Amino acid sequence: MNPGGGAILLEPYYGPFASFLYKRLFRTEGFDKTYPSWETPSTGPMNGANQALSYIIFIRDREQFNDRYPQLKVVHQEFVGNHLKYLFSGGLNFRQLLPDSFVGLVGLLEKLVLPINKWIAIHHALVIRKE
Repeated sequence: MNPGGGAILLEPYYGPFASFLYKRLFRTEGFDKTYPSWETPSTGPMNGANQALSYIIFIRDREQFNDRYPQLKVVHQEFVGNHLKYLFSGGLNFRQLLPDSFVGLVGLLEKLVLPINKWIAIHHALVIRKE
């Protein structure tokens, strides 16, 4: 990444609902916020990942990240309010649960629950910039 360049990461969130969901939803990828390392043993393609890695690196071990990569700065973080659309669409791995005609209603429901996003979000966005 060139100085001034950046990256936008859309990552699994680490809040209460996401922590509950991710631990139960995917058999091939864990969600362990207490894992001691940034690296996990891979058991093959699409296996062995820790979906809590963005929490581990950017929240729990933030000081270590800053020491290791002083030129990289997390300049923005926010909850992504797509949780209902993501779940009802089937996400990346599952069948769609509602027909496309429900998108407007689901979007309205997501707006209504915005005040509690901190607890029910399943993704968060991070913006990283290189100085």
